[in-house]
Amino acid sequence: MAAKQGTSVRIAILVFPFAPPSIFTLARKMALVVGPVSTHTTVVSGGMPSDFSWPCGVQIRDIGVRLHYLKETQPRWLSTMLWIAKFVWAQILLARHVYELRHETDIVICSVGCYYQLPILMARVLGMKLVCAALGLDSLSARVSYGDVMATVMSLLMRFNFALSHVVLVESLRLGTYSDVAPFRSKLYNGALFLEDLDRFSVRSTVEERERLVGYIGRLQTEKGVMEFLHAIPLALEQRPDLRFLIVGAGTLDEAIMETVQGKPWASRLTWLKWVDHDQVPGYLNQLKLIVIPSYSEGLPNLALEAMGCGTPVLASCVGGIPDLVTDGETGFMLRDNSPRAIAEAMVRAMDDTRLGIITQQARARVEQEYSFGAATRRYQAIIRAIS
Repeated sequence: MAAKQGTSVRIAILVFPFAPPSIFTLARKMALVVGPVSTHTTVVSGGMPSDFSWPCGVQIRDIGVRLHYLKETQPRWLSTMLWIAKFVWAQILLARHVYELRHETDIVICSVGCYYQLPILMARVLGMKLVCAALGLDSLSARVSYGDVMATVMSLLMRFNFALSHVVLVESLRLGTYSDVAPFRSKLYNGALFLEDLDRFSVRSTVEERERLVGYIGRLQTEKGVMEFLHAIPLALEQRPDLRFLIVGAGTLDEAIMETVQGKPWASRLTWLKWVDHDQVPGYLNQLKLIVIPSYSEGLPNLALEAMGCGTPVLASCVGGIPDLVTDGETGFMLRDNSPRAIAEAMVRAMDDTRLGIITQQARARVEQEYSFGAATRRYQAIIRAIS
C-alpha cells in the first residue's frame, strides 16, 4: 500500500522486544515526534509494562513475547536456546501484526536493533513504505562483546534491513562513514530524537559548586568501556588523590568489577550503585563534576543529553554521533582513545579546566537548540514528507 498524498499518514512503529525497558522510552519518543503528521499511530512490541505512559491516541499491540537477559536463566545453554526460540517467535509475531495492519498503515518504522527481517519482508510484500532506524551500530558493539563471528552476523542483518528500506535513520549523519552504513548513504536521514524533559534535567547546582566527583552511569558491558574507566581510576588518583568516583549501573561485568575493586587501596574512593530509579538520575548528575562515556560504539547517547541538560561536563569517546554533541573544549571533552591511561589523563585535564562553567552553559544551549522536542519533530516531519 503506497502512502497517501500529503503529509498525513498512518504509521506503525515496530520495537523488537529486547529485555531492557529503555526500548519503550525510545518508542514513546518516536511516537511523539511523528504525531503531528500521523493520523493513526500504532506501536507493536512485546512485554510492555502495564503502567508505561504512551502518548494519547497511540494504539498499542503487545505480541506477548519479550527476550530475557542470557544470564537470567541457568544453565547457559538452556538460556541461549530459549533466547533463540523467543527471537524467532518474536519475528513471526511482528510479521503477523504487520499483515494485520495492512489496511491501516502506510509507513512501518523499525525502531530498535537489527532483528526485523521477517516483518521487513512482510511490509515490502504489502507495498508499505519502510523506515529502518540504525540507532547505534550493532555490529561494532557485537565485535567488542562477542567477537568477529557475531559481528559478521549482525553486519549482514543490518545490511539486509537497510537494503530493503526506503529510508535509513541514523542519530548522526557522521555514521554514514561506517562500513555497514556507507553503501546506503543516499537513504540516510538524521533521526536524532530529543531530551524528553529539559525541566527535570536542569542545573540545580553549578559545576563550580560541586565536589570533585567523577561518574559513569549506564550498563556494565564490554562495549561501554566501563572496565577501561575502572582501570583509569588508580591512574587518575596518582595525579589527583582528592578525586572520588561513582559508578551507577549493572550488567554482565558485575563480577569482573567486583574482582577488580576488591582489596584495592583505592576502593574507598569508589561508590558503586547497581540500580537507581531513572527519576533519581538528574539528582546524581547534579552531584557530578564530570561524567565519562568511554564507549567503543554509540549512536547518540541519551545520557550525554541528560548530563548536558544538568550542567555536567561530558568526557566521551569520539565515536558515532558523539562529536555532534561534544566539541572538545567548547561543549565538553573528547577522549583521544579509551585506554585507561588516556581516560585518566583526560579526567585530570577536564577537572582542572578553568572554563568548566562556560563549557556547561554552551553544552546546555546546544541541547536546547538542536535536541529539543520541536527540533526532533521538524526532522521527522521532513523524513515523512520525503517518502509520503
